[in-house]
Amino acid sequence: MKADLHCHTVLSDGAMRVDQIIPYAKRIGLDYIAISDHESTHSIPEAVRLGKELGVHAIPAVEANAWHEETQTNVHILCYYPIDTDRLQHSLSKDLKKLSDAVTKSYQSLMDEYPITMDQLYEVSKESTGVYYTHIMQVLSMMGYTGTLCPKEGLHRLILAGEQANKAFYEKHPKFKK
Repeated sequence: MKADLHCHTVLSDGAMRVDQIIPYAKRIGLDYIAISDHESTHSIPEAVRLGKELGVHAIPAVEANAWHEETQTNVHILCYYPIDTDRLQHSLSKDLKKLSDAVTKSYQSLMDEYPITMDQLYEVSKESTGVYYTHIMQVLSMMGYTGTLCPKEGLHRLILAGEQANKAFYEKHPKFKK
């Protein structure tokens, strides 16, 4: 039995659509696949339908952010076979909006140093349900700035901005801690 239980689509920070991932899983011989987009259950119906059609068992899944109080770190929890996807998505959508806003704020801070625009960020994230750090890196890569960001201070600054945004998010929303 071959499986990949942690895949992302363009609905979060992945590079492929569901209709590309499931055929790819079939082509490489996977028996099971779980598309676990960040904060999104939207890919589940299509993944299950296409999986049945192509003979790949698509496991309904989602990846959710959580806060680990003891270590003061943001963690990701993989949820398989969610019972009530509508209710879960309602909760996740609120979180995703706040997290997307934090990523966008990080991007805006980079606009002071790089000639990048909000339109570029919106273009690379247009198929997604939110804005992710992957999208920032896509813009910087397209503009040829990855050489100045990796591995020195620029990337560190981007990560630090993200950590500060995440910390601020959890301070404002303590119900997500634990």
